[in-house]
Amino acid sequence: MRTTLAILVIVLIPSISAAELLGTAAVALGIGSDEKAPHRILPWFVFDTSPSAILFDDMWLDVSHVGTSQVATPTSDPDFLEVAHRLTNGQVENLWIGARLETVGIGDIENEQSWFGLATRDFKGALVDSIVLSLDALSFQDPNEFGGTGFSYEFSVYIYGRGPTVAAEPASWGRIKALYER
Repeated sequence: MRTTLAILVIVLIPSISAAELLGTAAVALGIGSDEKAPHRILPWFVFDTSPSAILFDDMWLDVSHVGTSQVATPTSDPDFLEVAHRLTNGQVENLWIGARLETVGIGDIENEQSWFGLATRDFKGALVDSIVLSLDALSFQDPNEFGGTGFSYEFSVYIYGRGPTVAAEPASWGRIKALYER
């Protein structure tokens, strides 16, 4: 009599969660200047508590960029990690989103909760993978009412990442607390 032995091997591969949309914000502004300027703008995305860490400040955009998106990641922008930290540190901080010509600019400032319509202070507990700035509209007025160059723009900002999760400290009540704060 012959016995056959079958072995079933189950390989468990940890799932790698794909980045999801964590939040969106929109800004639409315009300004006039009494100076002539080239028809291009330089966007910015910066916290007032960390003014040297600015996203998108190295890419001049013109009307040919309308409908396109600029993507900031840890590998594409040296300021990304600082900005991502500010978005997830649990602190209420003001965020500037705006753009400028060579000599004049305009932006709006609000805290993360207001910008992204969050129920919490910010994206604490999330891992931010990328920040996308989409140029939805751009127009120039030359000459404008001041005799110089004016512009108006519309941006959409998308925060992609994973989470948020509630951080739990080992050997504490944090694990139980984390179950009920989700």
